[in-house]
Amino acid sequence: MNFASEDAKKLVDEERAFARIEIENARAAVPRVEEALQEQERMSQASGTQDMEALMKEVQEARRIKMLHQPSKVMDMEHELQALRIQLAEKSKRSIEPQKEVVCIILKSY
Repeated sequence: MNFASEDAKKLVDEERAFARIEIENARAAVPRVEEALQEQERMSQASGTQDMEALMKEVQEARRIKMLHQPSKVMDMEHELQALRIQLAEKSKRSIEPQKEVVCIILKSY
C-alpha cells in the first residue's frame, strides 16, 4: 500500500510539473498572440482606409462618367451655377452700398 501511495504521489507531482510547464507556455504565448492581434487590427484599419479611398475614387469616376453621358444635366448645372454667381455679385454690391453710406456719414460728422 505504501508503494502504491508513493507511485500515486509521484504521478501527481509529475502531472503538476507538466501542468506548470503548460501554464508557463500559455502565459508566454499570450503576449505573442496579443501582438499578432494588434498587428492584424492595424493592417485591417490601414486596408480599410485604402479600400475606402479606392471606393471614393470609383464613385467620383462613376459620377464623372454619368455626367458625361448626361450633357443636358451638366448644362443645367452650369446655368444654375452662373445664376448663383450673378446673385452673389448683386448681393455683394448691395452690401457695399450701406458700407459706403456709413463711411460718408462718419466723414460728414468730422
